Amino acid sequence: VATSKIEYFFCESEETIKAISGQTTKGLFDLASNDIISADFPHYHELVHLMIAVKLQEMPLVTLPLLREGVAVRYGGRWGKRVTALMDLGVYLYREKLVELDSIITVAGFESSAGADIAYPVAGLFASWVFERSGMAGFFDLYRKFSFSDATLDTMNHVEIRRRLTEGLKLPDWEAVLTGFASYLDSAADRVAVARPGGGTGGKELL
Repeated sequence: VATSKIEYFFCESEETIKAISGQTTKGLFDLASNDIISADFPHYHELVHLMIAVKLQEMPLVTLPLLREGVAVRYGGRWGKRVTALMDLGVYLYREKLVELDSIITVAGFESSAGADIAYPVAGLFASWVFERSGMAGFFDLYRKFSFSDATLDTMNHVEIRRRLTEGLKLPDWEAVLTGFASYLDSAADRVAVARPGGGTGGKELL
């Protein structure tokens, strides 16, 4: 980055992105070439993906979406949406059981929820919890353990991913992971103005 800067292809539309990358999207980070191709500027989410690749130096092409997209949401938001708004939304989605952790830990599970754009906020919260619990070194150690250059992740079921996440987080079982994550959400709700159904009690009457 210091010598070559960032190769950023600022596109006029999603159709241009598709012509370049073959994918219809608002933006993407191409890991093979270290290029950002986007119709948004600056596209912080994709820039975080680039910074992760720079930090880790040699990156396999495939990483568990829960961690890969989670860290990009936590530090870069998504598609112009601010981090704080997405964290709020993630707490609401998880507490109301619109998204459950088990449903997005596999590649297929994450992708099926990604279409509705509801997996990303919860993944961002999960990455934030892992960072707070394990520190930066612990997070990236887990990130590497879930990164591959073949189709391993596509065939890894939720039972195996549960086991590996539990071991990586140094917790006794999956229930302890869920409990720890839920506790983090409670503490996050105390720190930020979380979107909740129903009326609030601490607001100022406007009308």
